[in-house]
Amino acid sequence: MPCLAQSLTRCVQQVRPVLSNHRFFSGSISQKHIEKYEEDGAICLRNVITSQWLNFLREASEILRLDPGPCAESVGENGDFFTDLEMAQRLVHFRSFALEGPCASIAGTLMKSSKACFLYDQYFSQRTQSHTSWTPWHQDQPYWQVQGSQVASVWLPLDPTPSGAAVQYVAGSHGWPEYSPFHFATGLQYAGTGMPPLPDIAEGVREGRFQLLSWPDAMPGDVIVFSAMTVHGQLEESTSEKKERKEQEGSDDVGGQFRRLATRWTGDDARYVLRHGEARDVIPSSHFPCTLSAGDEIECERFPLVWT
Repeated sequence: MPCLAQSLTRCVQQVRPVLSNHRFFSGSISQKHIEKYEEDGAICLRNVITSQWLNFLREASEILRLDPGPCAESVGENGDFFTDLEMAQRLVHFRSFALEGPCASIAGTLMKSSKACFLYDQYFSQRTQSHTSWTPWHQDQPYWQVQGSQVASVWLPLDPTPSGAAVQYVAGSHGWPEYSPFHFATGLQYAGTGMPPLPDIAEGVREGRFQLLSWPDAMPGDVIVFSAMTVHGQLEESTSEKKERKEQEGSDDVGGQFRRLATRWTGDDARYVLRHGEARDVIPSSHFPCTLSAGDEIECERFPLVWT
């Protein structure tokens, strides 16, 4: 798509002088924020992404829909749910945000790391009126060829969070062992990983053993930062809750879609690990591999150092 590529290049060149002033997070992450992240494994920071970056990413999301990558998935007749990953490996605007935006410094500071390397990025979009699927409980790190306590995601919404769409995080679960990843579509565990199944989160919540954190009021400009080991997902709605949400959706004006971007980061103690079975070649994918060996530090051309 040469016309699209040329337009994209002009767009990035035009906005880069403005965006370069916002490379590093200019707000204040307090010691209290760091301690809360360390304790819970997830935290919401308010109004830390500038309007310039948000507008840049909204334009980028439109280009992505026209030029999806090899890992893109679209569900529904009209693409009601769309996701793609590793965009920064092939699209300059996503790479520009990863390398020049504020997320590296946010992640590195909260992880108490001396550096932050960029692992990959992932984009999600859904039509708000077709919101019928729920995020199953899972950890992110077992899907990736990385291990360490300093691995984090910076999740940011490009639209207001619709009713019922907020992800929930199990407080303190970043201290749990790794559990097997599984297929979201079927609920079946990945074969051959050697990892045990995740405990029943809904049961643990009902019994009062697990505390859930959630930020259903997250708005564009906010970020949710969470450890790659933190268990997150959504409790299933009851019939009455679902009815109430649908009535609320009918009165909400959220632009008809819910777009969000997650960037993933590694810190000082992160090391490359070879996953087994179906967990092999998820991240990095076979489309954008790396040359690291088991036990290597993460910093390399594929996973560049962005913040120190």
